[in-house]
Amino acid sequence: MSTMEQSKEIKILSENEVKDFLEFLNKNWKKDHVFFRDREIFEYQHKTKKGDYTFLISKNADGEIQSILGYIFCNNLQNSLWLAIWKSSTNSGDGFRLLKKLTSITNLDFIGAIGISKDAQRLYKILGWKVDYTKHYFLNLNYSGLRKNEIKDSSKKYYILSEISNIDDNPTCLPYKDEDYYKYRFLSHPAYNYIFIKIQHTPLLFIGRIIEYLGYKVFRIVDVIGEIHEISFQDSLLNFMSDSKIDMIEMVMYDSSQPKIDMFLKKENEVIPLYTNPFLNKNIDVKLGFKSKNKRVRFFIGDSDQDRPN
Repeated sequence: MSTMEQSKEIKILSENEVKDFLEFLNKNWKKDHVFFRDREIFEYQHKTKKGDYTFLISKNADGEIQSILGYIFCNNLQNSLWLAIWKSSTNSGDGFRLLKKLTSITNLDFIGAIGISKDAQRLYKILGWKVDYTKHYFLNLNYSGLRKNEIKDSSKKYYILSEISNIDDNPTCLPYKDEDYYKYRFLSHPAYNYIFIKIQHTPLLFIGRIIEYLGYKVFRIVDVIGEIHEISFQDSLLNFMSDSKIDMIEMVMYDSSQPKIDMFLKKENEVIPLYTNPFLNKNIDVKLGFKSKNKRVRFFIGDSDQDRPN
């Protein structure tokens, strides 16, 4: 097969191919995948304002989909993106061709993936990407088995906001997320209601949602706007926890600059479940890979497709 013929196989997913695409997911990725069950979640996550789908697909000679690669842009410039679902039904190297095609048609400052498999880790290392893992931070008032915090200053030092703000106060790191991204990602989600906690006298805005399991009420931070290094915010979040009857706050993140963060860093003998649907009462190592033009890179558990219904 000629190079010209091969290139014709790879294309952006179109509207009339979505049904076959979802059936491919259901068969080859996960039976009853959330995209297969709930078209709204799929459209929200992988359809742009212009109506384009953010999936590359390849087809065989019979017109059947055999590989898919999802991606999510972080800004309107489309110069930073995360990879999402990546799957091939064959061992022909077709999946790698999708990644090569994606990087060739976009002018990227950053490309990354979070929650990656061992196979993906090996491939990213071969490509010269940085491969690492997230860290799990927490504040705790009542959750058993974890170190506990004490409220030392009961004066309220936080605000609950209804809008996303202070985008310009983000540190100089990649991926670059613009205001439109934040508003769409956290104000328009079809399934989750996110809470925005502004820390008084700082540019910090914590974005998260409440989850409940084992009789506990947990606030999961999924993204942060603003610099977090050596900033005192613990008292403010502890007050938020007390006022909202929250037992524990958790934050899963990666920062290549290794900042000093005003929270406990989870130890190996401390267990904080990450997967709650289905529920797994164990620690999960979240691996990631990226290629970046900036030395400082920051990931949160709300990035890519990590914080969505299953």
